[in-house]
Amino acid sequence: MVKVLYGLAALSIIVGIISGFVLGNGVFDGFGWGLAITRWISGAIAGIVLFAIGMILENVEDTNERVRNLEYELLQKNVSPPLPTKLGNSKANLSKLSGFQIGKSED
Repeated sequence: MVKVLYGLAALSIIVGIISGFVLGNGVFDGFGWGLAITRWISGAIAGIVLFAIGMILENVEDTNERVRNLEYELLQKNVSPPLPTKLGNSKANLSKLSGFQIGKSED
């Protein structure tokens, strides 16, 4: 899929350049720079967008492969992730809260 997007990106840029020259020469009175530059820029932008999407998909596929390898290694070792031995570092004294009820005022 990534190679297809890279190919489409290159094709978009090439077609944009060629169609810019064709449209520019199609004007009766000289070379139509406005049409040509518009087509060149649109072809370049389309090519860059397709290339960027291809790079994103390439990174996603790489990350997916790494996660699958890690999952496979964990299943092969049959090791569960270690649990933390110490759950907190609080030094609060909770004995003052014994008998506390929510909604009752202390008068």
